[in-house]
Amino acid sequence: MQREETEQVIVEQAIEDEERTLTGAVALLRAHTPWDRWPVPVRRALELALDEPASSETSARQARVLRRHLFGPDTWSSPFPVPARPARIEVRRAERLRSDLPRLVSLRSGAYLTVRETNDPRRSPPRTRAVGRG
Repeated sequence: MQREETEQVIVEQAIEDEERTLTGAVALLRAHTPWDRWPVPVRRALELALDEPASSETSARQARVLRRHLFGPDTWSSPFPVPARPARIEVRRAERLRSDLPRLVSLRSGAYLTVRETNDPRRSPPRTRAVGRG
C-alpha cells in the first residue's frame, strides 16, 4: 500500500509541476515579459514545445499549431539549442504547453518575443520567414 501512495504522490507532484509551468508561461506571455526575464525552466519548456519532435507526429503537429498561434504563419527559429536528450520533466512540461497553451492565450500573444531589443540572441528569440514567402 505504501508503494502505491508513494507513486501517487510522485504523479501528483509531476502534474503540479506541469501546471506551474503552464500558468507561468501564460502569465509571462500576457504580461509581455522580456525573454531574458523568463525563468529558465519555463523558457526551456517553451523552446522544447516549439520544437517538432521526430518521434511523434501528434507532438510535431501540436508544435506547429503552437508556433502559428503564438507567432503567426512565419516559422520559429530558436537561438537556443534543444538538447538531444532533454530531461523527462522538461519533456512533460513541453507536452503540457503544446497541448494547453493555445487555448489559454490570445492569438499571436508571443509576437512581442520576436522583436529583438538588442543584437544579443539571448534577449528574444528570432523570427524567420518561411522559405518561398515574400
